[in-house]
Parts: sequence; C-alpha cells; structure tokens
Amino acid sequence: MKLTKALNEWQGPFYSYEFFPPKTDAGMANLHSRISRMSRFNPLFVSVTWGAGGSTAQSTFELAAACQNEYGLTTMLHLTCTNMNQIVLDDTLEKAKAAGIRNILALRGDPPRTTEYWADSPTEYQYAIDLVRHIRRKYDDWFCIAVAGYPEGHSEGSSPRYQDPKIDLPYLIEKVRAGADLIITQLFYDTQKFIDYEKVLREHESGLFELIPIIPAIMPIQSYQSFRRLTKLTHAEVPPSLLKKLESVKRDDQTIKEMGVEVAVSMIQAIQTQTKGRCRGFHFCTLNLERNVAFVIEKSGLLESVQKYRERSSFAIDDSAFTTSNISKNSRRTTSLISNPHTRIIVEEICQGLHNIDLVTSTTDAATLADIETPASVALSVSEGEGAMGRQATWDEYTNGRFGDARSPAFGEIDGYGVSLHIPSQQALQFWGHPATVNDISNVFCSYLRQDISAIPWSELELNPETSTIRDHLLRLNERGWWTLSSQPAISGVPSDDPIFGWGPCGGWVYQKA
Repeated sequence: MKLTKALNEWQGPFYSYEFFPPKTDAGMANLHSRISRMSRFNPLFVSVTWGAGGSTAQSTFELAAACQNEYGLTTMLHLTCTNMNQIVLDDTLEKAKAAGIRNILALRGDPPRTTEYWADSPTEYQYAIDLVRHIRRKYDDWFCIAVAGYPEGHSEGSSPRYQDPKIDLPYLIEKVRAGADLIITQLFYDTQKFIDYEKVLREHESGLFELIPIIPAIMPIQSYQSFRRLTKLTHAEVPPSLLKKLESVKRDDQTIKEMGVEVAVSMIQAIQTQTKGRCRGFHFCTLNLERNVAFVIEKSGLLESVQKYRERSSFAIDDSAFTTSNISKNSRRTTSLISNPHTRIIVEEICQGLHNIDLVTSTTDAATLADIETPASVALSVSEGEGAMGRQATWDEYTNGRFGDARSPAFGEIDGYGVSLHIPSQQALQFWGHPATVNDISNVFCSYLRQDISAIPWSELELNPETSTIRDHLLRLNERGWWTLSSQPAISGVPSDDPIFGWGPCGGWVYQKA
C-alpha cells in the first residue's frame, strides 16, 4: 500500500520502524524473528536503509521485500542517488515495483566522490531532488516518495558549518514541488528545534507544507557510545542538561537504556502537545533492537492510543501474512541460513514460541479483543524481555564487548556502510596531517595513544580509561609499525562499579580477555 493512502485511511496516531540489513546471515535470520514480533504492535509502516554507494543493494531489497510480502507490512525502501551506478538504481526501482513496494525515501547520500565510484555514475543525479524527479518521470504516481527534513539544518559531509534549517528550506520546497509526498526528519534530541521547524514549515507562505505529513524520527538512546557516535555523525545538538545526565551514568548500560526511554517518551509527549496533534506519528530508528522501542511505545501511550483508535474505527490491516503456518515457514527459511548451532537454537525457540501464540486476528475480531490478552500484548512482553522467551528475544541488548556478536541483528558499525570522516575535514588535517610513509602512520597511532589527538579515522571518541593500563605496551607495538586497531586489558573479577574497568549495574563483576 502507498503510505499516502495508509495515512488518509488511518487518521489516528501511529508509529513506524526503521531497520538496516545486518552484516551476517545469522544477524539477518535473528532480525526476521525480531520483525515478526515487532509487527504485532501494528506499525503503520517500516523502512529499510540503503548503504553508501549501493553497497547493501541486494540485502536491503531482500529485507524490504520480506517486510512487504512475508510480514504484510507497508514498506518503504531508502534509496540514494550519489556515488551509485544508475543500472543498480533503476534495477532496484523495477524490483521494488515488482515486489509491491510502493514507498521510497529519496535521499542524496554521501557527497559525490566521482574518483572512488563507478565511472558511469550519472552526473545529473547529484541531489535528492534529481532522484525525486527521476522517479516521478519514470513511474508517475506509482510510488509514494518521502524526503528528508533537517530540523537543525543539513550538514554537508562532516562539517557542521552553515548548518541552518533556513538554508535548507528552498531545497525542501523544490523537492515537494517535484513530487515528494511526505517528510521524515533527521534524528534529533533538542525537541524545541523540531517544534520550531514544524511550525516554520506549516506557516510557510508557499502553503506547500500546510497539510503534508511531517514525521519526526526518534532514536531511543541504546548506549552511551552509540549515542555519542550518532550525534557526532549527524551533528545533532544535545541539550546540556541531557548530556550531563548521560555523562554521569555512561558506564551503566542499564541506566542509560532506562534514561533513553524516558527521554524518548518526553520528546514524543512534548511534540504531541506543542504541535496540537498535527504530528500524529513517529518514526523509530531501531538500530535493529526492540526492547527500548517497545518500552517507548508503551510508556508514551502510543500503543494504547493506536489500539483504541483501531477499536473505535473498526480499522484492521489484512494480517493474512501472519498466520501461524506462515511464521513457521519463515522460521524454517531463516534458520536455514545459520550454521552456528547456538544461534539456530535461539531462533528456533523464539519462532516456536511465536508458533504457539495465536497470531491470527481477523478483520471482524480486531475491534473486540479489548478484554483478552491480545497477540500484541504477548509480543510486547517478549520484546520488553519478560520471561524466558523475552530473555531469548532480547539477548543482544547488552553487547558491551567492543567487538560485538555477529549473531545480533545490530552487529557492526551503527553509522552504516562505506568510508566517511566523522569529524570536520579541517580538524582531520590538523590531527593527522598528510601521512605519506609507514612511519607517518605509526606516529598518528602513537599520538592517539598518548592522547595528543582525540580521534583517528575509525575511532572518533577518546580512549577508554582502561587503555591507560596497557598504553606502554601499545606504544611499543605501534612504534614498530604494528598498528593496534583494537585492544583491551585482561580483567578478572573486578567490581562493576570500579572507576576504571567497571560498567553496568552495581554489584556485578567484570571479566574480559585481552
């Protein structure tokens, strides 16, 4: 279904999810189980991200097609036009149409780098508006087209200079005039910035934004490290009061997650109140994790509001894709991808648990389930980590190891695929200069270890305090040209509240290999 049609038919509150294609087969299989649970909360739509230069074209399309056809979800495919082969671009649009995917989030992508990508990349596709025009010209109104909005202004590359929503406004006007149907914003944590942005658009003299859906993107804070990385990457401003609170508990992942839920809930409630209901829905950037998203939609009242509206309106999405036999079929397909026996057991147990839950809700029954425990409530308890099945479903919520777990749908770098700087280019030159020899590169590593500089290309955050205990060893290695890409000291039974090595709730113990 086109999202414009869904929004017209569903006049109540809503929420939606963003997923990205995992980097491993095991992660993809586990994500399918996760999506099948989260779909029971009745999201209005889901979106699937696109890697830089089309690097995830195949996996992105396969995941989007599964969301659309196996899980019966209205699906939006992210698509970028820069640094990408036009053949891949057009092939993806054709396959999306054939798969019944009728929604595209048209993005520019990274700044063009013609010397690093295909020689036949079309020079006329340099901006999102070019992609919007191309889709409208070739497919007319088959696709619903969404475009990005930037409440704090768009930052070119890694530099926040000239970041001002007023500068971006003429370009957004062009995209809407070219055929964009709705706006999904960049993530933000300064709620007032979004409220001001939405008001400016609604009151714009052109009248273009008076009725167009403007959907704020909400990213619940999952961990301190991911929060800092993403706010640096997107140049999202963090209110000083929030940053101070997070800094005080940054080594306690459980408290960070709880605080992340509180922050997201307060943002949603403030937006609902101050936009006077104009913003009916919220797009959750899930990072392929479910627990915090489940808590947010419950504690914010969104889940209850959606259920009540569904009951009042007798509105029910065709959920024939969710028959128990279909879930069982999906589980066989996804688990066949996994060679790791432990992972296979986890996925099979979760899917078997879902198999035992009555997931079939007919259109005639959808409005009469208020007095019994519905599949949505069962899925909610699982997604929130309750019981044995919940612990299995959310086993990857606390992947504190620096190297992560390849079985997790959230495994890998959270800032996507492809190479890009995460600090302003001038600062990068100041930090790293122009290394031309092995010795020059060794000096960059050593400067980072001595804390003369605060970032290297793949680690823009400062070193953890624990690194100081092995710094001399690391320096000797790097001085010899043996560059250390990752490291940690061996720890055995250190209290979790230790100021150097501790993390997590008090009363625990830390063990880690070197």
